[in-house]
Amino acid sequence: MAISHLIAHRVQRLSPTTPALVDLRDDELPRDGKIEECARELKLCFVKKLSKIHGRFSSDMAMHPFSNWIAECVEEKMGFVSLTEKAMKHFKLELDKTEALLDAYVFFVQETLEHADELSVYVVDHLNGQYIDGDLNISDSVYLDTNNITLGAKVNLREWQGEDKQLNYLSVLPWRGEKELSDAFVAFIGFTDKADVKEETEAFLDAVDSYTKDLPEEIAIETREKVVNYCLEEDKAGRRVVIAELSSQIDSENKEKFEKHVVAEKPQLKTELIPDRAQMRQYIRISGRDNMLSMSFDSKCLGESILYDQTSDTLTISKIPTALKSRLLKHLRSS
Repeated sequence: MAISHLIAHRVQRLSPTTPALVDLRDDELPRDGKIEECARELKLCFVKKLSKIHGRFSSDMAMHPFSNWIAECVEEKMGFVSLTEKAMKHFKLELDKTEALLDAYVFFVQETLEHADELSVYVVDHLNGQYIDGDLNISDSVYLDTNNITLGAKVNLREWQGEDKQLNYLSVLPWRGEKELSDAFVAFIGFTDKADVKEETEAFLDAVDSYTKDLPEEIAIETREKVVNYCLEEDKAGRRVVIAELSSQIDSENKEKFEKHVVAEKPQLKTELIPDRAQMRQYIRISGRDNMLSMSFDSKCLGESILYDQTSDTLTISKIPTALKSRLLKHLRSS
C-alpha cells in the first residue's frame, strides 16, 4: 500500500445523556510493516462489504464541512492532522444529536495509487480475547477487530476533483441495525445523491443480453462468463468496471465493439460501473429456495443437463453431481 498519511483517534459515547468524548492523537502513526498491514486489512474488509452505498458530497458545506476541509488539505492549506482533528470534532457534534452509544477508534488513511488517490475513514472496535502466555497461563488480551469495520467511507480524490461531476466518487458503509449511528456518520461525511447500483447493473446486464443474443450459443455463454468474471474481479480489487477496458477484453480484434453497443443500447449508463455483486453472480447462475428445497446451478446447464417443462412446471436433471448421487444412494439404503 502506498500510504501517504495515516492517523487514528478515539471516540467514546458511553451514556445517551452525556456528550461524546474524543481523544485526539497529536501526530501521524509511523509507517512500518505492522501499521501498513493493519491499514491493508481495514481496506480489504471495506472492499468486501456488500452494503456500501455510493454517491457524492453534499453541496451544503455549512452543514457538511468535511469535503471543504479535505479540499484545503489537498491544496496544502491545512495539514492532514488538522483535517482529522476538525473531522473528529464534527463527528462528535453529529453523535451528540443522537442517543447512540459508541466506543471505537477512527482511522484516517490517505493512499497514492496508480489509478486513484484515496482518502478512507474506518470506524473500528476493540475486541476482548484470551491467549496462553510463556508460562502456559491463560491471559486476557485486547485487539483491534480489523475484520469487521462498523462504519467506513472512501473518497476517490482524483475523481472528486475531476471534470466528470456525475461520477459516484464517494462510498459509505453504514452500520446495519444501528440507524442513529449510521445517520450521524453519513451526516459527518456529508454523503448525498445515493446511486442505484442495482438498477445500473440491471441496465448493464440488459445490454450484455442484447449483445450476446445473436452470437453462437457457445460464444454467447463464454462472453457472459467473461463479463461477469471481469466485473467481479474489478469489484473485489475495489475498482470500478471501466466499460472501454472490459470491451477490449471481450473482443481483442474489435476492442470498441461492446463499448459502442452499450452506449447505443443504454445511453444513460456511465462510462464506469459499480457492479452489484449479487446480480452479477445470479446472471450466470440460476438459484432459488423455499423451506423444503434449495437449488443453484450454472445457467449454461439449462437445456442440457437440466430441462424445464413450463407446462408441467417440472425440472428434469441428468448428469447428477457425483457427491449428490452418493448422498442420494446412501439415504435410499438407510431408508
